[in-house]
Amino acid sequence: MSFQPDLFSLYNYLDNMIFIRTFIGTIIIDGVLAMMLFWILPIADVQMSLALKIAVLALFPLWSALTYIPRKRALSKEAIDPAQAMIGKKGVSINRLDPQGTVRINYEIWNAISTGEEIEEGEKIVVLSMDRLRLTVQKEDDLDKPAVN
Repeated sequence: MSFQPDLFSLYNYLDNMIFIRTFIGTIIIDGVLAMMLFWILPIADVQMSLALKIAVLALFPLWSALTYIPRKRALSKEAIDPAQAMIGKKGVSINRLDPQGTVRINYEIWNAISTGEEIEEGEKIVVLSMDRLRLTVQKEDDLDKPAVN
């Protein structure tokens, strides 16, 4: 009889690993803060009250605990391929695409190639694909029509 991990146990394992990394990171950073507050600052002749030092050392683990869930969500998200993120974005042609030209998407200027039709300056476009730094675009009005290659 062999052990076959299921997705639930794998998720729990990864969830525990994120918690352990967070916990160990908090302890290390708190240790560095303690070293600075109790050892380096007195050598540099910087005086702080003991209550302030304890407050600083207590606030960091509290902050770490309060931000654990947002950090866990951020770490568990799947990475998005930049090319996939561009597909479907809308923009405007800066000059005439016959079939090559430039377009503006989200205040960025991109080299683009149209799907075979001419696109006049100022027309709204949508991104169909991305090859390196060149976008393949089509008029926004023609989304229901199939692309011509």
